[in-house]
Amino acid sequence: FHIMRSALRHWLEKRYQSRNWWHNKIGVPQLVRDILVASADSLTRKEIAQALQVMAQNDEASWRKSTGANLVWCADLAFHYGAFTGDTALMRRSMEMIWKEVKVSTDEGVQPDFSFHQHGERLQIYHYGRAFLQDNIRLAWQTQGTPWAFPQEKISILRSFILNGWRWMARGIYTVPGTVDRAVSRPNTLTGADIRHLVPYLCELDPAHQTAYREIEAPLKGFRYYPRSDFAVFHRPRFSFFLKTLSDRTLPAESINKENLKGQWMHNGDGYFIINGNEYTNLMPAWDWEHLPGITSIPASRKSFTGSVSDGHSGLTVMEYNDGRKLWACYDNMMVCLMAGLKAPATLDQCRMQGEVWIDTQRPPLPAGNHQLKNVRWIYHHKLAYILPEPAAVNLYMDEQEGSWQSINASGSPEIVKEKVFKPIVQHTGGYAVVYCDDVRQLAK
Repeated sequence: FHIMRSALRHWLEKRYQSRNWWHNKIGVPQLVRDILVASADSLTRKEIAQALQVMAQNDEASWRKSTGANLVWCADLAFHYGAFTGDTALMRRSMEMIWKEVKVSTDEGVQPDFSFHQHGERLQIYHYGRAFLQDNIRLAWQTQGTPWAFPQEKISILRSFILNGWRWMARGIYTVPGTVDRAVSRPNTLTGADIRHLVPYLCELDPAHQTAYREIEAPLKGFRYYPRSDFAVFHRPRFSFFLKTLSDRTLPAESINKENLKGQWMHNGDGYFIINGNEYTNLMPAWDWEHLPGITSIPASRKSFTGSVSDGHSGLTVMEYNDGRKLWACYDNMMVCLMAGLKAPATLDQCRMQGEVWIDTQRPPLPAGNHQLKNVRWIYHHKLAYILPEPAAVNLYMDEQEGSWQSINASGSPEIVKEKVFKPIVQHTGGYAVVYCDDVRQLAK
């Protein structure tokens, strides 16, 4: 406590300001709020008054223009400011603004398909959507039995958001870059689907659906497409496939505040296979960002002919480019990708090495290194078989790659991260299949 109080006094004296408005208006006031909640009884009146000044750095007139998670952040601060100062009118105004934002609409926030948008038509479910969900659940739990308790209809919206959007866009706690946009350049973001700590609060708030909340990480089975976000998911008992496309109805990945400095190829038909969650988590500093998993290295296009059809079990997704089209068919334990008019190399995957790599033209498994291969029909790694319809030349990288978080996010660590990466790139192909196989013998069959 003494260290915290000393740090608070230093901050209140210096009143540091960041070049990033978010820290000044939201981030730092949130920390001060938490300090006041935890220790106001032990602070002097002067310290409390100064801390409240920091909490009030985001004035009501400006935050009322916010949307989605930004609005909830600001209104939550105003609500607590009102609680500390006895301003019940401010508490009411703030909470009514939060209730109003817990809605299903085509504005920023929860979408009709239960994906989540922020900063325009961008899928940000485990970035801004995570803050939106966590803060609303906390506030709903905090205000039970008070005049500011959440209406049941708002709890129902949060439930649908969790069970129809949140739960499906990850495999357990693990997700993929397309669900977090620029936040992929921050450590541990791909574990952002983990809300196990919220389950007790959800069960208390919504007891009729306790079973669903307690099974939040149980494996799913089926295909879902989110048309508001151009995002497809295919869950099987042993693996999950996630696909992020782009159309004239959605936006490319953003790069602001010196974040996501290399993400210009995101949302370009990048597809990710997750079996155990170690495939991509925190691999970003060492990634070759010009060869994201599943992409054909041509500039992204915002065309109208992008979408999906599904019966809930299987699904077809298409994306139109300036010079061609791609189709992804998900069925049984496989994904088949077909391409027309696209001449650029296709990156079949770029994930962390996990076990041996086999190809049809050589026995035993390949040694580490970079291999220029000819007449390859299939490659096997980490229980996935990458099958080509005709023999083709493949550049197969099975070696160490390195980089730093700072190279993709200016506020990240400059420390060099080294990872052993599996990255097969096909020079010319009309398509390929990725099939789950327990071993090479099953692949041969």
